[in-house]
Parts: sequence; structure tokens; C-alpha cells
Amino acid sequence: MAQTTTITDVGRNTGVSHHMLRKIASEHRFDYKPFDPSPGLACVKAARIDPVADALNVLRIKEARDRGLSRKAAKDLIGISSTLMERLLKDFAIDYPLHRIRRK
Repeated sequence: MAQTTTITDVGRNTGVSHHMLRKIASEHRFDYKPFDPSPGLACVKAARIDPVADALNVLRIKEARDRGLSRKAAKDLIGISSTLMERLLKDFAIDYPLHRIRRK
């Protein structure tokens, strides 16, 4: 049971405390399965992404790039976070320079 379940699941099923479960594991030389938060996070992250809002923001980013604004100025103008800006640039393969384009 220990190699296929986490220590929390074993504690919930048996009613034994974490301390006792760790003590038993050290005496009998086995480990519990480590907790993996990623399966639950994948569906939450996918549900938070709005494709319509992303498409509108991509259009705004491209327009700001064509106007010669820096990434920071574009992000501030559009009103999005740096993380969202980086995700959109990566997901939609937008070539955007780090500094503004100086027109002569």
C-alpha cells in the first residue's frame, strides 16, 4: 500500500498519524509515493485560459509592436501582467523585441 499511495492517503484510510507512519516506514525501510500536485493543476490551468480574450490581447500586442512600443510599454498600455504577456508571446510565436524600435 505504501509504494502506491501517498502518506496522506494512508493516514486518511487507516487513521494513523503522519508521525507514526513515518516511524513505521523508517523501521521497515520503505518509502511512500511522493505527492504529485500536477494532475490537479492541469485542469485548473486549462479552465482559466480564455481563448477569446487571448485572441484580442494578441491583436493588441501585435498592434503595439507595429507602433514601435517596448514590451513593458505595450504590457502597461494593454493592462496585462508580465506572465500573461510572456505566455501569449510564446504560445502564438510572436516576434517582439525587448526594447522599442527606434524610427529614424
